[in-house]
Amino acid sequence: MNTESLLSDVIFDERMKPLLEEKEHLENGTHPDFVVGLKKLETEYEEELGKIANREMLEKERIEAVYQHEKKAIEKEYENKLNELVEILSNECEEKKRQVEAEINSLDINTATNLNYYNYVYANKKTLRRRANEPPQVGEKRSRKRSPQNIVHLLPETDIAQDVKFICNTLNTTATTSLEDEEKQPRKISVENNKLTCDGKVYHKGQNVTVETVNYGKFPAIIHTVCERFVHFKSTMAGDTRQVMATKDDLECSRVIVRKRY
Repeated sequence: MNTESLLSDVIFDERMKPLLEEKEHLENGTHPDFVVGLKKLETEYEEELGKIANREMLEKERIEAVYQHEKKAIEKEYENKLNELVEILSNECEEKKRQVEAEINSLDINTATNLNYYNYVYANKKTLRRRANEPPQVGEKRSRKRSPQNIVHLLPETDIAQDVKFICNTLNTTATTSLEDEEKQPRKISVENNKLTCDGKVYHKGQNVTVETVNYGKFPAIIHTVCERFVHFKSTMAGDTRQVMATKDDLECSRVIVRKRY
């Protein structure tokens, strides 16, 4: 029995020896299978890092391309809007310049100059004060204080206000009647290539015209915007804020009438 037990112990020790050595290699990190698996994982890790870096670079390039494209589009739109604004302001300045020149030409320059000269002379004319004991000169008249003139109306204020209201209503009724007469004849309207064609007459953006409506009456204006849905007219009179957004139906039915201004 002792011999058999000793023999079994020896066999057990011989079988446990490689297992213990393998355990020691695993604990030290020198096991062949562990080293091979670790190298494989490191290789896969490096490859995955490279793929992530490539994807990051491609995504950055895509974002940069989209950014440059949108930036160019915004800059182009800004430039177009700026040019449009400059053109509108230039047309308004030219129109105001023509109005001022027309007003100057309509004035009598010689008469205005003479009146201004005489007004200036009399306004700046100085008179010498007389000493206390000096007798007055012959023909000199003492100035008398004039009492302020009171404006006396022949009619009371209520009657005047009613007359003014009646005149305004009459003018509006006349304008409405003229528009109703023109509404009976439909007009041929077309809008193409930012141009308005009305009964064969072509109007373009920035052109000076005369606009007439029921609510606003008749006034000089400039064509501010021309598109398929509407035409935007803006008054050119100083201090006048009237604006008209006329649709194609408004122009065809003569609710808004446009005429060229020469």
